[in-house]
Amino acid sequence: MKKFQRLTLVLLSMILACACSDSDGYSIQFDTTGMYFQWGDEPQKLSFAANNVSSIEVNEITDGWKCDVHFAERCIEVTPPEDPIDEALRDAKRRATITLTVFSTKGDGRKYTVSCYIIGDKVVYVNPNKEYANCYVLTTPVSAYTIDIACNGGGRELSGVVDVKVLWQTVPNHIEHLSYDESTKEMSFFIDCVRNSDESADMDGDNYRIEEGNALVAAVDAEDNVVWSWHLWIVSEENNPLNNYSTYSNGAVVMNQNLGSFGNSNGATDDNYKIRDSYGLYYQWGRKDPFPRPFYYDCSYGEDEKLYTDSGSITYVKVADSTEDVGTVEYAIAHPTTFITCTTAVGEEGDGIGDWHATHNSQLWNDTAKSEYDPSPYGWRVARASDLEVLTLSAAEDATEIEEARKRWGWLLNDGSEQHFYLAGGMRSYYDSIIYNMNYADEDVYPSQPKPWEGHYWTSTALSGDKSSSIYFDLTSVRSGLINKFHNGYPEMRANAMQVRCVKMQ
Repeated sequence: MKKFQRLTLVLLSMILACACSDSDGYSIQFDTTGMYFQWGDEPQKLSFAANNVSSIEVNEITDGWKCDVHFAERCIEVTPPEDPIDEALRDAKRRATITLTVFSTKGDGRKYTVSCYIIGDKVVYVNPNKEYANCYVLTTPVSAYTIDIACNGGGRELSGVVDVKVLWQTVPNHIEHLSYDESTKEMSFFIDCVRNSDESADMDGDNYRIEEGNALVAAVDAEDNVVWSWHLWIVSEENNPLNNYSTYSNGAVVMNQNLGSFGNSNGATDDNYKIRDSYGLYYQWGRKDPFPRPFYYDCSYGEDEKLYTDSGSITYVKVADSTEDVGTVEYAIAHPTTFITCTTAVGEEGDGIGDWHATHNSQLWNDTAKSEYDPSPYGWRVARASDLEVLTLSAAEDATEIEEARKRWGWLLNDGSEQHFYLAGGMRSYYDSIIYNMNYADEDVYPSQPKPWEGHYWTSTALSGDKSSSIYFDLTSVRSGLINKFHNGYPEMRANAMQVRCVKMQ
């Protein structure tokens, strides 16, 4: 039997009036928003509380589903359909809409909609063995996910959490039915599949296709303050970064794609979608929370990828300049969507402080151990300078015609035995948070459409003061008088946000 016959979950999204005004006079509230079924399973009951309600009727229901109202028992009884076996019918019956009319004691009627989903696989417990991290890779579509958030990404216990919410997501309604169980300290949600224009499932043979995207979700306290936040890296199994890595000549096991990307173009020159999918998210050095990728594959106008709230509205990256109060770990944790700029680093001599952290902290990321602020998935960490020090620009690559190199949007870097493609993804500037890929057509003229011809990659290795070690390459280098330029161990200001490659912990 195929996977659609395994344990399934029905999630109920209630458009309910949980608390009506006195003028409305009646209300109804269900106990839970989730019920678990297998195809053809026994019916289950969902209790409700009613105020000034005389009766409930089922008006409409998706074919194959059944809903009985037991008003005296204050519950509805939902029965899922039998497995239709046929894939098209499965998809048609997997999502159901139950329309109920609730009547008041005065005879007034109000409609309520119950949205039901049968998922095609068992519930995915992301970290059942307490594999805490600040990033979780999710690859299974049409599935319910449960994540233990009793502790933060470093395994330190969290307190004061009362709820969870979506801070941003790159696909509207990607994270559905997000909820928090205080008793188990678990966060749960649902991820659907790619949908066609007619709302049918977009299938790859007999398998659902997952919509790739990134999301940032947060645990909040009673005052709606962020206690901690996590990056959800939603990616197809084909582009699963946990299975896509190479062993460099020095023994370092490094992901073949950037943190937050959906693959690696590997130097393709004729596929703009692959190039854009190769962009990862941007990270300020020492911070765990990401900032979005560019909207266009060529970084035109420095425009960000669209970010959506759980209601579907557009949201944006916020900006705050580093001060004694803002430039702290505590502020960064509580404001994960705020880019902390450092305009003090910009002056006539350009030699000011370039760290978002006002007092400098070289342990936020470090080479000795994975810190609780490391943005990598469980079992991985930000690459150290020593992990990447074997990378060089080979003579053959250095001899590549500049126009050809620009078409590839990056360099093939050699570890002594193999080559690995690193996208020229630019960086977010410490000055204003905007994505820059600096291509100076003239020494003093910035082009109207900057091209992604510079690569910037963080390592966890701290240097003195406000700088840390990075990989930097330039596909223009007009400023230096060279055609090609590659630096390993390049000092960068920590307030810049750059791409990250993760290395497996050994």
